[in-house]
Amino acid sequence: MKVAISKQPVRWITVIIVLMIFLLPTYMDNPYYLRLIQMIAIFSLLGLGLNFLFGYTGQISLGHAAFYAMGAYVSVILETIVGMHFLLAWIVTILFTIVVAVIVSLPILKLKGHYLAMATIAFGLIIETFLVQWRSLTGGHDGTFIMPETILGPWLAENIYYLIVGSVIISFMLLRNLTRSSIGRVHMALRDDEDAAEALGVNVLKHKVFAFALSAALAAIAGIWYAHYSMVITPEVFGVHTSIQILMLIVIGGLASNLGSILGAAFLILVPELLQEFQDATVFIYGLIVLAVLIFFPKGLAGIVQLVIRFFKKFLFSHDKDSEKGSFKDVS
Repeated sequence: MKVAISKQPVRWITVIIVLMIFLLPTYMDNPYYLRLIQMIAIFSLLGLGLNFLFGYTGQISLGHAAFYAMGAYVSVILETIVGMHFLLAWIVTILFTIVVAVIVSLPILKLKGHYLAMATIAFGLIIETFLVQWRSLTGGHDGTFIMPETILGPWLAENIYYLIVGSVIISFMLLRNLTRSSIGRVHMALRDDEDAAEALGVNVLKHKVFAFALSAALAAIAGIWYAHYSMVITPEVFGVHTSIQILMLIVIGGLASNLGSILGAAFLILVPELLQEFQDATVFIYGLIVLAVLIFFPKGLAGIVQLVIRFFKKFLFSHDKDSEKGSFKDVS
């Protein structure tokens, strides 16, 4: 009974917050805040995918921005050059990214540790070079422009916020259920001791490839949203520094925590914005904040939220006990 009492308020608060964020355009008409939320949502998708690969499966990737780029460029090329309908273009883009991820993962996931990290960096650099050099297709450093109103229609282009934020909510729920299922437990076993998991009959390569493909698919969706949200894409956006940012956000948010990926994305987008008034000292202060979080909160921002929830539950428990004692005295 006490468990139900302690969990229910937290769930209701979470539902209310999610609904408020999803319905934000209906009661707020500030483009700046809406753009910030959309960027947080896009990086949340990137974080959720990489967190499943690294946090739950233990396979590090420093080339995740390559799949982010595929989602953006392939969808735009199919829509503008090929003339494909946007829904079909999005489906083809995601499937194409998954196929590439599977092909790439088969050889490189046989590597471990820093060898795997170097291989993923190399893959990211190859994709970035491809985007820069093939100017006739990608536009090179000049970038590729897209008019969402023409491709999506005026209404959908104006309300793309709901697609972006809604996809994060759906992805979060799916990954939450996946990581709590038997499949999630297998991936965590791979992370903790790959040799022991293989000895117990786990198909190691199969589950590694699955995690890599899933993370790539979420990155592709994030790329699709970014292209249609920003209206212009350039290779610089999808460089190695972006892969490092994605890795940093899941570490700051909390490894093996889906909520941590969203909190880390919010940290990555909002903190630099809040520190802009400090001008030249912005990077220095930002670095100090990152160090403070990593040193004092090893579990990241998700660990801070867990501490707050535990305090909230203890308050409910103590309140519940006091009410039970009071009712007992009245009856006696």
